[in-house]
Amino acid sequence: MLLVLIFYFVFNQKIIFPSSQSKEVKITLNIQDFEPSQPAELQSSIESDQQALAEATKKLFEKIADAEPTEPEPPTKEVTKEIFEKIAKASKAVSLQSTTEEAIEKAKLAKMEQKRLEVQKKEQEALAKAKAQADEKARLEKLEQTRINALAIATAKEKAKLALIEQERLKKEKKKQEALTKALKKKQEKRKKQKLAKAHKKKLHKQKLAQKRQASKKQKRSKKHSKDPLANAIMSASTSVRPRRSKRPAMRMIKQFYGSEFNAFTPTQKKFIEKNLGSIYRITQRTLTRNGYPRVAARTHQQGTQIVTFYLHPNGAISGLRLKKRVGYASLDKNTIKVIRIAYKDYPRPKTKTKITFYVEYSLF
Repeated sequence: MLLVLIFYFVFNQKIIFPSSQSKEVKITLNIQDFEPSQPAELQSSIESDQQALAEATKKLFEKIADAEPTEPEPPTKEVTKEIFEKIAKASKAVSLQSTTEEAIEKAKLAKMEQKRLEVQKKEQEALAKAKAQADEKARLEKLEQTRINALAIATAKEKAKLALIEQERLKKEKKKQEALTKALKKKQEKRKKQKLAKAHKKKLHKQKLAQKRQASKKQKRSKKHSKDPLANAIMSASTSVRPRRSKRPAMRMIKQFYGSEFNAFTPTQKKFIEKNLGSIYRITQRTLTRNGYPRVAARTHQQGTQIVTFYLHPNGAISGLRLKKRVGYASLDKNTIKVIRIAYKDYPRPKTKTKITFYVEYSLF
């Protein structure tokens, strides 16, 4: 290719040969008369280029031989030297141009290779990204499927558990219903027995009614009294817990309740006790009457005398409520405490904190 370009550069111009008669012989060569090698086939057609160069040289000398015969031939050495000098210069220029073109071509090829690598890299990245997305999607689908399976298993277990619970509930309900039916049947039988016993009891009651009336008349004539005369003076309860009022002097009552402790009280406390102890006692007894005799105590014929004590405050409150002397029956003891907790709201109020003590007696006639 280099030699072809040299001949193209040289023979595409006018070559002047000097003569002794100062006449110019002009020879014009057209590069179209030669067969150039295609640039795309340069690396694979070096031999064909050499052959084309040989043919071009042959044609050149044939044209020189066909020139005007009348003119003398120019000196061959000078012409040849000049030709080869031009060829050398052209060769150098073509070599430089070829080197530049090769460098440009290499740069172009390198750039194309770089672009190809970049495109390949992008394609690989896109493939890797698509693969990663596909893997992630598959992983998520697997997780979702696992979750759905676990949920289905949990739901099935929960349903089985609820079914078992419902079954147990139905069993218990059935047992409860059977027990209720049995209890109802037993209760009906018991009622029948009670009716029969009641009818029998009525007969006995009619027989004993006359005897009770006679005994009641005798009891009214001779009422039962407490062993303590002061308790009888303060309170003696009938079946309705209504006491008899004491007719004895108040000081005797106070002495019996407080003893020597009364002397340690202040004049204000003493005056309040002397004036209001009877009122406090009567308020308590009214409340006791309204509250009624405890049923258990009445049914079991419980009776006796208690001593109750507490502190009464100026604001009407009480503290330290307790039984100084118990009757021995829990139902009567509890009833007394309950009654005083109701009745104290109506008690007269002292100017200072004052200790209150009195008897409560339960008796049946």
